[in-house]
Amino acid sequence: MHIGVPDVRGLLRLEQKLVDAGITFFRWDEPDDDLGFTSIATVPLCGKIREVLQNYRLLKHRWPVALGSALPSKGGREQVQPLPGQPLS
Repeated sequence: MHIGVPDVRGLLRLEQKLVDAGITFFRWDEPDDDLGFTSIATVPLCGKIREVLQNYRLLKHRWPVALGSALPSKGGREQVQPLPGQPLS
């Protein structure tokens, strides 16, 4: 499930809602081009806990969500592997 918020203020409100609900999440601050706070990823949500986010719009994608998938490497760091037919740039 992907939800959309209009701006950074929306992300900050979402972040506070997740903190208040005790939902584990990762805050992504985009390092390139000084874009700052751009997204949040939560642990998988199911059951009643999903109700915390019921007032948000679902984001509909018309393009591939990811060009690769992260796999753990032997050194403990994630390693991005390209999806079939997708170049990794």
